[in-house]
Amino acid sequence: MRRLAAVVLLWALSASAQPPASEWPVERNARQLAGGEWKLGLFGVDVGLHRRLQLGTQWATWAVAGPNLHLKLMLVEHRGWQLALDSSFFHVKLDNLRWFGLEDLTGRLTVFPVELFVDKVVHERWLLGIGTGYALTHASPRYDLDQFSGAGAYDSWIAHGSATWRALPHLWLVGELDWILHQRTAAAGSFEARIDDYTSIEGRARLGGAAVEAARGGAITLSMVLHARRFGLRFGLGYGNFVLPRTRLVIPDAIPYFVFDLYGRFGGLKR
Repeated sequence: MRRLAAVVLLWALSASAQPPASEWPVERNARQLAGGEWKLGLFGVDVGLHRRLQLGTQWATWAVAGPNLHLKLMLVEHRGWQLALDSSFFHVKLDNLRWFGLEDLTGRLTVFPVELFVDKVVHERWLLGIGTGYALTHASPRYDLDQFSGAGAYDSWIAHGSATWRALPHLWLVGELDWILHQRTAAAGSFEARIDDYTSIEGRARLGGAAVEAARGGAITLSMVLHARRFGLRFGLGYGNFVLPRTRLVIPDAIPYFVFDLYGRFGGLKR
């Protein structure tokens, strides 16, 4: 692991001089913050460690869920094209869901999405991009003390498309489309049902390699980004199977959701 980190760091430092900080939005695309630039929002923080490397976390979820980290690494930059790898790690304590009324549920939930984004600026006003990704979700819940315990996981292959239009010098309109290409699940668990002091029923179940047709679907998000000087506002609406930013967590039924963030971008090179 140390050797891999050293190789990544040396490769990033070997890049050419940094270009001016990009004014394009940097969410769900291959764009990045400039080296030394910070993006401080209501729900998280991102820092450009280098023009090729960006690191961040969502501090709002640390209190109610658990640790999380996301990283974006630029792989290729050539003639206006950019290819970047975006990866996240979320570790959720199910015990904290008691705040939402699930008092008997304990355990852990781990989500690990990895995505590749490629995009290009077209005619200076359009940023068009596509992407593909894989998200692994693993859970080890225990419900009602020892009456049920188990472990389960499902993996999802997701495709992404986006179009960002610079309508005004400081106003961008963003449309995003995500769809689930394939999803599979596997689970194993045990349960105990006590009828009285002398009688109980115990059982074990195992499910492996089954496709989750009910959870297939997608999501569409329309948002507006207003960015002037160092501060920006992003808000919009979406509808689909995806909940929680960055986790790419998939739920069976599509729901409407709201996109909102108020942020500032500081440091880096002057615009």
